Amino acid sequence: MNEKESAIACGYVPFGYFSPALTTQDTFPDYLRQEADRCVAENKSHQTENTVNFGFMTDIHYSETPNHHLRMQRATNIYRDIAWRTGTQMLVLGGDYINNGCKDYFVSNYRALRSFLSEFDYYPVNGNHDDNSFWDEWLEYAPAVNHLTPQELYPLFYDHLPGLGVHFDKKNSGLYYYKDDPVRKIRFVFMDSSDLALRFDENGKMITTKQHHAAHSQQQIDWLVNDALCFRESGWSVLLIVHETIAPGGRIFWQNEHVQVMNEIVRAYVSGEDVHQSWGEGAFHIQLDAPFSTCTRGELIGVLYGHEHKDLLSRDCNCTPYISRGNFIMYKTSQPRLDGDKSELLFDIVTIDTESKKLYFTRVGAGESLEVSYARSDE
Repeated sequence: MNEKESAIACGYVPFGYFSPALTTQDTFPDYLRQEADRCVAENKSHQTENTVNFGFMTDIHYSETPNHHLRMQRATNIYRDIAWRTGTQMLVLGGDYINNGCKDYFVSNYRALRSFLSEFDYYPVNGNHDDNSFWDEWLEYAPAVNHLTPQELYPLFYDHLPGLGVHFDKKNSGLYYYKDDPVRKIRFVFMDSSDLALRFDENGKMITTKQHHAAHSQQQIDWLVNDALCFRESGWSVLLIVHETIAPGGRIFWQNEHVQVMNEIVRAYVSGEDVHQSWGEGAFHIQLDAPFSTCTRGELIGVLYGHEHKDLLSRDCNCTPYISRGNFIMYKTSQPRLDGDKSELLFDIVTIDTESKKLYFTRVGAGESLEVSYARSDE
């Protein structure tokens, strides 16, 4: 039996769900309780009347296996404890929630993961694994039968968002949106970096997948520059949240021209410049018409993303920070991870201080905390 036949037989990609053996069945072991105490103390040291907190977890890659199930129980318990003690209400998810497998298995994993997250106010962005198009591509199915359309994905993981007061593009599928914090005057913009329509050949085999051909639609770009990034009054700040790399010089899974589009939007927005330029061809063509010299802009805090499975910080010519945080699960990770140790988990409690113009990432689990200034060099 070859690799593909084996994958079909077991219903999932075996290497995608590797997880070290469990050392205990405890759902909130002492080493995580101690980590929670440490993180609460650290996070509270950053809090003032000008700050707001949110949790950030990315690249969960969940599967319904005993090891992953128990680790999600542990993550739920430690996050609940920290969030309650630090006043953290938003949980931001950075994409790649499930790995890949046959459609029934994939959908079942989504439902299981949502059962863990449903007690929290969670805000997801769409990742390149999250429509399962990789499975049809890798197994060369013709016709492709294992992927999820946006209309299928929305009720699985996004249909709670209207109850959280988010603002959608009224014409879109519901996978990109923004959420306002009117007290701190911060707007969180959640992008879908995989919203181009899939393409198929005459036999129904995939020509492009969202796994390897991620890019923004023209509609989403228009919404971003004309709606999400524009305000009725001054004094607002904006945090842009995506899954896949748009950092200048980063590891690119996107079409190159779409990285350039997003880099140009970020640069021009901070500079207050209009942009009228086009990139790409065919399905990947984008016409950017950004009226940033005349709209009321917010202060761009930065770009927060996942996908890389590592902690990264880079800046563009305007010193705008592009911040990647490591992957939640013990899978394809750059940080050393051990079961029976705090490093088996990885996420952050993020504090935005709009007065000092700083971001504080209080690391829970593997890796290190981070302090990032988003003040411009001319301030």
